[in-house]
Amino acid sequence: ISTTTTTTVTLPEECTNYKELTDGSRLIGSDSGNGTSCDAIGDGVNQSPDWEGYQYWYRIVGAAGTQVAVIPDDASSVAQCGSFYANGWPGDQSLPISPGESKTVTSWYYYRDDSMVYKFGRAIAATNCDGFYVFKFPEIKSGDCPDRYCTQN
Repeated sequence: ISTTTTTTVTLPEECTNYKELTDGSRLIGSDSGNGTSCDAIGDGVNQSPDWEGYQYWYRIVGAAGTQVAVIPDDASSVAQCGSFYANGWPGDQSLPISPGESKTVTSWYYYRDDSMVYKFGRAIAATNCDGFYVFKFPEIKSGDCPDRYCTQN
């Protein structure tokens, strides 16, 4: 006698209720945008064309790639992906492995002022949606621009 057990995973709401990041200038290593794009909304901000606000979950698709970029924990991440301050997933952390699993990590980003480099952290959340990831990014204030989240394939 043989029995088969099927396990169904109920995915969280963010797996069906998300916005999309599609701008190819977000790709890590891209210098398009001349370092002025920003994931913020406000007066005088060169808002990224696919950014709709920090309150949403985002799926990365199309020309933007498939996931948030892995950013090295050093100052080499400055001035990439169409922005002066590049943000992404820390290289020493894995993305959630199991479908439905969520994980929040501190992402480091760097600010260069003359010869000094300053390091700051932001909490980024990721959810495995059984075939793709969605990400929740913290707010970037308009005064912190140009600053945006980088992506990769």
